[in-house]
Amino acid sequence: NLYLVLKNPNMHFARKFHIVKKLSQKLKLLNINNITCEDKKLAKRLKFYGILKGEKYLLSNSKITQKSKKVTISYISIPIKIYYVSKLHTLNTIKK
Repeated sequence: NLYLVLKNPNMHFARKFHIVKKLSQKLKLLNINNITCEDKKLAKRLKFYGILKGEKYLLSNSKITQKSKKVTISYISIPIKIYYVSKLHTLNTIKK
Protein backbone atom coordinates (compact mmCIF):
# COMPACT_ATOMS: atom_id res chain seq x y z
CA ASN A 1 0.00 0.00 0.00
CA LEU A 2 3.02 2.23 -0.38
CA TYR A 3 1.60 4.08 -3.41
CA LEU A 4 -1.50 5.11 -1.46
CA VAL A 5 0.37 7.01 1.27
CA LEU A 6 2.92 8.85 -0.86
CA LYS A 7 2.20 12.37 -2.08
CA ASN A 8 3.76 11.61 -5.46
CA PRO A 9 4.07 7.83 -5.98
CA ASN A 10 5.52 8.33 -9.48
CA MET A 11 8.69 9.70 -7.89
CA HIS A 12 9.33 6.74 -5.55
CA PHE A 13 12.57 4.90 -6.40
CA ALA A 14 10.97 1.45 -6.10
CA ARG A 15 8.26 2.22 -8.65
CA LYS A 16 10.36 1.42 -11.72
CA PHE A 17 11.42 -1.93 -10.25
CA HIS A 18 7.86 -2.85 -9.29
CA ILE A 19 6.63 -1.98 -12.79
CA VAL A 20 9.35 -4.01 -14.54
CA LYS A 21 8.71 -7.07 -12.38
CA LYS A 22 4.96 -6.93 -13.09
CA LEU A 23 5.60 -6.23 -16.78
CA SER A 24 7.87 -9.25 -17.09
CA GLN A 25 5.23 -11.43 -15.42
CA LYS A 26 2.55 -10.21 -17.84
CA LEU A 27 4.80 -10.72 -20.86
CA LYS A 28 5.51 -14.28 -19.75
CA LEU A 29 1.76 -14.92 -19.41
CA LEU A 30 1.48 -13.86 -23.07
CA ASN A 31 4.28 -16.37 -23.89
CA ILE A 32 6.64 -13.51 -24.75
CA ASN A 33 10.15 -14.22 -23.49
CA ASN A 34 12.05 -12.23 -26.15
CA ILE A 35 11.28 -8.64 -27.15
CA THR A 36 12.70 -5.56 -28.82
CA CYS A 37 12.35 -2.56 -26.55
CA GLU A 38 12.51 1.14 -27.48
CA ASP A 39 13.81 1.99 -23.98
CA LYS A 40 17.29 0.48 -23.56
CA LYS A 41 17.26 0.90 -19.75
CA LEU A 42 13.94 -0.90 -19.57
CA ALA A 43 15.38 -3.67 -21.75
CA LYS A 44 18.23 -4.18 -19.27
CA ARG A 45 15.81 -4.39 -16.33
CA LEU A 46 13.57 -6.82 -18.24
CA LYS A 47 16.62 -9.01 -18.92
CA PHE A 48 17.07 -9.38 -15.14
CA TYR A 49 13.57 -10.94 -15.03
CA GLY A 50 14.23 -13.29 -17.96
CA ILE A 51 12.82 -11.25 -20.86
CA LEU A 52 15.64 -11.22 -23.41
CA LYS A 53 16.19 -9.26 -26.60
CA GLY A 54 14.30 -10.71 -29.55
CA GLU A 55 13.14 -10.03 -33.08
CA LYS A 56 9.49 -11.10 -32.93
CA TYR A 57 7.84 -8.45 -30.72
CA LEU A 58 8.25 -4.72 -30.03
CA LEU A 59 7.46 -3.17 -26.65
CA SER A 60 6.53 0.53 -26.76
CA ASN A 61 4.76 3.25 -24.81
CA SER A 62 2.35 3.95 -27.66
CA LYS A 63 -0.03 1.87 -29.75
CA ILE A 64 1.68 1.28 -33.08
CA THR A 65 -0.94 -0.84 -34.88
CA GLN A 66 -4.57 -1.75 -34.34
CA LYS A 67 -3.40 -5.25 -33.37
CA SER A 68 -0.98 -4.02 -30.68
CA LYS A 69 -1.72 -5.70 -27.35
CA LYS A 70 -2.23 -3.38 -24.41
CA VAL A 71 -0.35 -4.41 -21.26
CA THR A 72 -1.52 -2.50 -18.18
CA ILE A 73 0.48 -2.53 -14.97
CA SER A 74 -1.81 -1.91 -12.01
CA TYR A 75 -1.42 -1.63 -8.28
CA ILE A 76 -4.53 -2.33 -6.19
CA SER A 77 -6.64 -2.08 -9.36
CA ILE A 78 -5.20 1.36 -10.19
CA PRO A 79 -3.41 1.53 -13.56
CA ILE A 80 0.07 2.99 -13.08
CA LYS A 81 1.70 2.28 -16.47
CA ILE A 82 0.57 1.14 -19.92
CA TYR A 83 2.71 -0.55 -22.56
CA TYR A 84 1.90 -1.96 -25.98
CA VAL A 85 3.27 -5.10 -27.62
CA SER A 86 3.30 -5.38 -31.40
CA LYS A 87 4.48 -8.18 -33.66
CA LEU A 88 7.48 -6.96 -35.63
CA HIS A 89 6.53 -8.82 -38.84
CA THR A 90 3.24 -6.85 -38.80
CA LEU A 91 5.19 -3.60 -38.58
CA ASN A 92 7.39 -4.60 -41.52
CA THR A 93 4.37 -5.19 -43.77
CA ILE A 94 2.87 -1.80 -42.79
CA LYS A 95 6.08 0.08 -43.71
CA LYS A 96 6.23 -1.43 -47.23
